[in-house]
Amino acid sequence: MPKFKERIAVMRAHKSTCFYCNKLIESLELLEIDHIIPEHLEQVKLDEVLARLGKPDFEVNSYFNWVPAHRGCNGGKSDWVFEEGTLRFYLELARKKEPAVRQEEERFNREVLIKDSLARVRQQIEAGTLAKGTAIAFLEGSSQPASSKADPWILSFSINLATASTPPPDFASVGEILMGSDSEDVAPTPDALVRELESAFSALNVLVVRSEALEDNGETLSVRFAVWLLDLDRVPEKWPNRWKLLEIAPFSEVYPDQSSDVLSDRAAILRRNAVLLDDGSDEPLNYRYCPECSSTHLSRTSKTTPKETIYLISCKACGWGERF
Repeated sequence: MPKFKERIAVMRAHKSTCFYCNKLIESLELLEIDHIIPEHLEQVKLDEVLARLGKPDFEVNSYFNWVPAHRGCNGGKSDWVFEEGTLRFYLELARKKEPAVRQEEERFNREVLIKDSLARVRQQIEAGTLAKGTAIAFLEGSSQPASSKADPWILSFSINLATASTPPPDFASVGEILMGSDSEDVAPTPDALVRELESAFSALNVLVVRSEALEDNGETLSVRFAVWLLDLDRVPEKWPNRWKLLEIAPFSEVYPDQSSDVLSDRAAILRRNAVLLDDGSDEPLNYRYCPECSSTHLSRTSKTTPKETIYLISCKACGWGERF
């Protein structure tokens, strides 16, 4: 069975078109990968088929035998073995697509290398051994060309407002969202639905930012996110509520005449704040680490005057300070 990354590569190489009905596969939720030569044939039957084709060493679980299909088309075919002429024709079509599928897979592999680099940087920040300037240079790509300046992936989502339910006011995980979003007493607001979707990205440990404004036609909501450092092995099969992941495509393909630089800068700032700041703290200056040297040795004091209370924070390691 192909992994999620491999399924995406097959789908994109075939232009999101069903191999059997030649119609568009409208969302990843509807995608299935069919084995032209069925995967679960009895070994004797499989050996007979491969012998007739002159391919005794043919790998059934490979890009040479995988094609995208609608769930219905795949279910209708089931374990049917095509007659030899048709089988050879279909296998030849898959063989011709194999280089394009490999190219799509390689794009995701490059993202894995970037993700590993960022993980090491974050560990250094949390250990207090990496200063702010170096971390920001890495995230913004000024000294690391393979960092956030890399072409991001664009994830396109859609939700039908008629079937969407109101998200709960507070949630801590994707699982809680899925379990707690069954109430339909109150019509959900577009902003609440998008925030619900954005929260799901926190579990993926990615750099992410909206790449364009929310589109609302009264019946459906559509939104796109630019995502760096995407690990496809962690992409959930289901997203919060009834959001559907329609497509994953390179930034340069979705926005051929635009640069991702502005988006990468915004994403880097959001990520840096997520690392340095503690959203769960009730402190007025809720720093987790010193913004200058990344030290955790922070001193917090307050000073009350007849007019106001002034909150101060300072770093015992480098002397940085801020007041509120």
